[in-house]
Amino acid sequence: MEASLKRQSGSSPRFEADVIHAGDGLVEVVDPGAITDVLRECGVLLPRAHLVTSDGVAHEARVLGVGDNCIGVELELVGPAPAAGSARLECELHGVLFVLQCQLRVVDDRVEVGGPLRLYQNDRRQAFRQVLAEGRAELHWTTLDSEHPRSGRGYVRDLTPTGVSIVPAEDSMPPRDGVFPVELRIGGSRLSCLAETRRTPIEPDAPYGLHLLGGSDTSELIDVYLRERLPKLVPRHEVDARELRKLMLQSGYLSLRSAPRSLSAWQMCRPRDVVDFNRVFRADDGRLLGHSSATRIYSHTWILHQLATVGGHPESAQCRAMLYSMMTGVPELYDGHRASAMAYFDRDLRWHDLFFGNFIRWGAPTEVARIFVFDRFERSDVPEPFEPPEGFSVRLARNVDLTACCALVRAHLPEITANAFDIHPAELRRPSPQRGARGREVIVLMRGSDLAGLALCETGSPNLSLFNIVNMAQLYVRCGRSAPPPEAQRALIAAARAFYAARRIQMPMVVAPEGTLDRAAEPGTTWAESMGCMVITGTGLRLWESYCRFQFGMRWGGQRSAGESRS
Repeated sequence: MEASLKRQSGSSPRFEADVIHAGDGLVEVVDPGAITDVLRECGVLLPRAHLVTSDGVAHEARVLGVGDNCIGVELELVGPAPAAGSARLECELHGVLFVLQCQLRVVDDRVEVGGPLRLYQNDRRQAFRQVLAEGRAELHWTTLDSEHPRSGRGYVRDLTPTGVSIVPAEDSMPPRDGVFPVELRIGGSRLSCLAETRRTPIEPDAPYGLHLLGGSDTSELIDVYLRERLPKLVPRHEVDARELRKLMLQSGYLSLRSAPRSLSAWQMCRPRDVVDFNRVFRADDGRLLGHSSATRIYSHTWILHQLATVGGHPESAQCRAMLYSMMTGVPELYDGHRASAMAYFDRDLRWHDLFFGNFIRWGAPTEVARIFVFDRFERSDVPEPFEPPEGFSVRLARNVDLTACCALVRAHLPEITANAFDIHPAELRRPSPQRGARGREVIVLMRGSDLAGLALCETGSPNLSLFNIVNMAQLYVRCGRSAPPPEAQRALIAAARAFYAARRIQMPMVVAPEGTLDRAAEPGTTWAESMGCMVITGTGLRLWESYCRFQFGMRWGGQRSAGESRS
């Protein structure tokens, strides 16, 4: 925090007192309950702050307390008290930067800020620079000299997914300019890649800045970085199978669906056609407390799933916070600003509502985060085939159908969701040459020559998800007077099930936009839930990461006593 405050001190502050710039990366927090939470937390933590008054002068400050009903904040300022007027108060809570646009009052040597007020949350970078302990990592290189090559080495001070800062050893030559091969030695790992010198120090003992080039596969660099940043998260395939089963049973995750699943095949599943990131939290006493997955399911969209945690342990809160940090970070680490993420969740669960629904209610802009609702259907047996009624037909989509199919799907979905799902005529259908490979087929329901509905049949290895979420049939039908009758809808569902049965998948997940599919269309199939689907862009992920960090800090922050912790 001190660094962020110093950066903005002086006579030319970054913020003007009464103006919010889009480039500031600030998003307004509009939920009154959230504003109360932030102000109340100011009163608990009493953080240092930065005040910019209406005359453009910056003041260092410290919060002394918060008034009754969280309507005012009392400050202690460095230097003389400024004149009353509009002001902006900036402070950091649990690593999250908040900006309060407010009114400054000075009463009997007391300096307060209060309403009318507006609160903003800062959009921060996802990947933080990870400081390393001395001796933890070294970088080794050799000069590009074909006649007299010389070796060099340096101590790594900090690490990001794409770079390091190093201090050369006393007996070593400095890094050369340009691009050259290096070997990063960190812990028990050795990683070979290319490096490019980006910053050459002017002062002695100052670090060099090197950009690391991992080639076409950057996963090793990202994995090394995340092992240092989140050291208690270990790859799923490295843990004991019996301990993992115990974790998934105790968490309740295995009871979410009745369909059996082989845990051993799931644990060791590492498909080549999908980037799949699975981690388990191991506590200091060795116990497994949580599991989560991030899987790139579309071109730049990651599904965040299989979050399973066990409570009642001293490190349970740390486990959840670290797993959420992984989920909010992995998509952008791999795909940069193009990344987006999605997560299906149960809208009736308190925990899900807190970290999904409540994040939207805070005021996340609809262009960076949006929740859409699907009806999810289940059945316990394999239904009989069913032929479409007279006047209707069911078949695989042809190329000439894809534009109309794309239009129908986009008519149901918000734009941010359709973009995340790759709903584009050229990407709607992706045939998979092998059984179990990631792909998507389109089955259309035709009323004569007109499109009445369709099924997007997603395919992938059943072992990617215990919920088999990658083998999902999304059904979209016309609505209102153009809606196909239940018998035609049943024929579309039957065709989708037959498609999966041919691939030895007997119980695919079947969903449809809420309220669009007749719940009685297929006898024996029951409506299971209104399933939330949150989609977040790269910018939204940064906001969500900050939101999660604040929520965990507010409820289980190390600076409050056990008696003050909020359940």
